[in-house]
Amino acid sequence: MKPVSFLCGLIAAAAFLVFPAGAFAHRVTLFAWVEGDTVHTESKYPDGTRVREGLIRVLDREGRELLQGKTNERGEFSFPIPRREDLRIVLEAGMGHRADWPLTREELGGAEPPPPSPAPAQAPATAPAAFSTAELEQALEKALDRKLAPVVKLLSELHEPRLRLADIVGGLGWILGLAGLAAWMKQRR
Repeated sequence: MKPVSFLCGLIAAAAFLVFPAGAFAHRVTLFAWVEGDTVHTESKYPDGTRVREGLIRVLDREGRELLQGKTNERGEFSFPIPRREDLRIVLEAGMGHRADWPLTREELGGAEPPPPSPAPAQAPATAPAAFSTAELEQALEKALDRKLAPVVKLLSELHEPRLRLADIVGGLGWILGLAGLAAWMKQRR
């Protein structure tokens, strides 16, 4: 065996072990939030490009598909809440790009309503309130969800790292490793 071919094989093996960052190339960001009876999603690649025609699948807690659709030109997809239980939204953007977003029953408005408060012993002298406590809580929750959705979106985007130098070097390591492996195999023939 020639020392050059052995060295190429050794470099290829080292590249596979040292540069696992190539796996991060398949990252994609999925963000979902609830407004009323509708779930909205946005999907992006690490560089900020919107996912167009990405497959969105909505699964129940057992993994059964409830519905599916495609993202639009802005990487968005919205759908009515199929069930008010824990759901998982899965984005498949092709070529191994995949992301998940869980939605809890509480986020979907499926939490058990609070028990009714007991009626007072005597009727108050003033007119009854126009809204019950539960209705006020529900209206406040919806308003807060609507107002805080952009903040939650920004926080999720900050949590997802962008394309880094390590990702680029890792990808180059994979390419060089595969090229070295191919050269080594060709040399062995």
